[in-house]
Amino acid sequence: MSKNVQLTPYKSIHDLQKLKDWFYNTQEEDDDVDLRYRGIEKVSAYMTRGNIPHSIEITSLITSSILLDEKLTNTTFYKTKNDDEERLLDEEDIQVNYSAFDVMPIKLSYTMTIIKFVNGLLDPFQKSNFAISLHKLATILNLPSLFVELRHIGTHEFIPSLQILRIIIKCSLNWLKLHYWDIILKDYKPLSIQDDDVDGGGDVQDDSDLQLDELNKSFKILRKIRKDDLSKVYKYGDSTDTGIKYNDALNIIKKTQNTELLINYMIFNNCLILNKIDNLNDKKLNGLKILYKPILEELGYDLCFKLFEKLLIDNDNVNDSNQVIKWLEYFLSNSLKFNKNSKYNSFVNKDTIDSILQTFIDLHDSKHVELLQFFQNTSFIKLNKLQDKIDNVIQSIKTPKTPKRKAVDDDDEEQLNVKRVKRTYFFETHSDWTPTPFGIS
Repeated sequence: MSKNVQLTPYKSIHDLQKLKDWFYNTQEEDDDVDLRYRGIEKVSAYMTRGNIPHSIEITSLITSSILLDEKLTNTTFYKTKNDDEERLLDEEDIQVNYSAFDVMPIKLSYTMTIIKFVNGLLDPFQKSNFAISLHKLATILNLPSLFVELRHIGTHEFIPSLQILRIIIKCSLNWLKLHYWDIILKDYKPLSIQDDDVDGGGDVQDDSDLQLDELNKSFKILRKIRKDDLSKVYKYGDSTDTGIKYNDALNIIKKTQNTELLINYMIFNNCLILNKIDNLNDKKLNGLKILYKPILEELGYDLCFKLFEKLLIDNDNVNDSNQVIKWLEYFLSNSLKFNKNSKYNSFVNKDTIDSILQTFIDLHDSKHVELLQFFQNTSFIKLNKLQDKIDNVIQSIKTPKTPKRKAVDDDDEEQLNVKRVKRTYFFETHSDWTPTPFGIS
């Protein structure tokens, strides 16, 4: 290993892992944001700081060409939006569907990208006095000769067809993943949420960003697995590939020591509370509750109670207060059943009812009256005949708080009177002072 210091525009291997995810995981689970645009912008920012490896730059350029193709032909990376099976569009397809469409800009973009891809990989190996065959250099790098041939054709002969270029571009992206990204990140270990410092003294803000990134990945995995089969519950020790993946992601979340970070993520990062509220109805909200139910139960009572408190306090700060109310009602309906490792086996029970009601009393917000009335009609309250207890809390909330007056003793009262009598002057007069002109003593 070289002992020389190597300066890089990125801070750590975690930044590279994030960049790889943006290029190869094209879309957020619950959003329409295409992560490839973020990757391209990040590489552009890195290039302003200094030199970056050719493989990173060319991954960005290849992705940029693909996005140009998708935009102009209205396709999604080798798959038409109306097709169920993946297939490549050829020029005849495009000419039929887009009569006034010119494919030459796409072909030129792909061709120039492939030429730069091959030249950037092979030119650094031309170190002898005589030029070495590019095919021989490609063999050293395990680069298929097809790339070299297409580079030669695009440079000296003609522009290949769009279908051929698409195939080669897809192969080049896969080649970079196998021979660059996977190799440099083979020793990458996901940042554990409980780690307070990645580099033993790094910036706290950077650590928080990395932890949020890991939370985002973990919740994305859990959502994807849960959506595949909402009725399936993965228990601890499940040896199936999906079960292992599910429990690994869940463990990363459970091990967090920064509870505030986790709770804020779940509320404000398009997790429990959806940012997009168009056409959001009770059916979709119920589906969201079913999706997160086993996850919340695994996280345990303590975290769920803190989440409940946060939702009560920050109701006005959330994008959609209706979603917050629905989640608060869900907690109070006692639908969550925690496992044996949790402090309590249910959210509402005889041991927790006082803590829940005390939270309402402390906040003393009249907006919570309807929520308490909902709570009053739940089966647990009726079964244990606690309606009167809820009524008392409602009445106390409806009664305005009277500000407490600070007690003042006699000495303090005298001091206050002195302060009231004392006046302030800009120019206070002095009886023993007479004006004297300058220069006269």
